[in-house]
Amino acid sequence: WWSRLLGRLSQAYFSPRSIPLATACLAGYIVYQHCPLSLMRVDGASMRPVLNPVSSPDCGGAPWRDFILVRPVLNYEELRIDQLIVFLSPRDPNCVQVKRLTALSHDFVETKNSDKFPSSSFDACSSGFGLGGDGGSRQVIVRPWHLWLEGTQKGSEDSRVYGPVHQALVLGRVVGVLRLPPSVRSVLTAGARPRLLTVEAAIEEAEDSTVAGGQQRKPSGARGTVAAMSGPKQGLLVRDKD
Repeated sequence: WWSRLLGRLSQAYFSPRSIPLATACLAGYIVYQHCPLSLMRVDGASMRPVLNPVSSPDCGGAPWRDFILVRPVLNYEELRIDQLIVFLSPRDPNCVQVKRLTALSHDFVETKNSDKFPSSSFDACSSGFGLGGDGGSRQVIVRPWHLWLEGTQKGSEDSRVYGPVHQALVLGRVVGVLRLPPSVRSVLTAGARPRLLTVEAAIEEAEDSTVAGGQQRKPSGARGTVAAMSGPKQGLLVRDKD
């Protein structure tokens, strides 16, 4: 009976008609194992205009709906300034955030809230608090195995609030942005179309729109949260807490 069972299985799964499907499944499995990606929905306005930017008046002025492609970080040495990092909030491990990487370990940053950070998060350096009372700031150096992450909107809850983020909390980095039209009406009336952008293109568009609006080219940096739709973090749902 064992040989008959093997014979039937071989006929069912190794017939000429099943070879293309089996090959495609094997190729997909190999690609997923070597290049796992998660598709996450960006929720909130904290990373605007880099993510979820406001559309033009022709599209009704509603924000675009951004989905991000996130790749796990296997080697922290591959992290670079201006990358978008997805990580667990140091204050709430159930909250997933996306922020812009502005400083690496051993880099100097200037902050006004360093007296509120955990003592293990940074080393104080340089001149201490500047003049001006509450408006003063001081320079600190990011400790090893920590990252300085900032949003692009005023009032952002990021490293300027809770200090540097340990690398162990990093879930991955954004490698692509899928930008969907704000509404069906914008597609019909204004011809808006879905777009797939690189992170560099999304940042460049944001800086150009900031300059066009008469503001500084580099935004100043509200909490950006994401809701995972698929991939290793499938089923995760996070809401914005601006």
